[in-house]
Amino acid sequence: MRKLLIATLFGASFVMTAQGAAAAEGGVCQTVKPNPTTIIENFHANYLPNLLPAVLNSEKALNLSAEQCQKFNKFKTEKAPNGKKLIAKIIKMEGESRQMALEGADLKTIQARNEEIAALRAKLVTGKMKCHQFVKSVLTPEQYSKLIKEVYPAMRAKAEELVLPKP
Repeated sequence: MRKLLIATLFGASFVMTAQGAAAAEGGVCQTVKPNPTTIIENFHANYLPNLLPAVLNSEKALNLSAEQCQKFNKFKTEKAPNGKKLIAKIIKMEGESRQMALEGADLKTIQARNEEIAALRAKLVTGKMKCHQFVKSVLTPEQYSKLIKEVYPAMRAKAEELVLPKP
């Protein structure tokens, strides 16, 4: 019995040490490498902050645990593709509407298309806010504060510098 207890304690201690080392070293979160086109599309389709890439790319700065990274990785894998599809559909429909207008479409037709696009944008806002709520629920209050006050503004500034024209 005593050997079993010692083995159990040693094993648990080893697992906790390994998890702590992995979290300290980083590399558990799946980083996001946005390109200028993706950044422009995100800025165009939605005005809300894009927090998930900021979190995933700031594992060390936010001192994320392996468990937190796993939750963010899962959310990114399951939910992010839906947002990307919505953004692509919005941009496609806007391009089609622009062409329709050039080809002489009437006001009623363009207004109907605009309402469809607005509905997609509303759906995107809902998804973004669910993402924000998820991020806030996984981070500690200190991590969330650092994300909002330091990490996200720095990431946003870099993204703007990359894609927006200089004055």
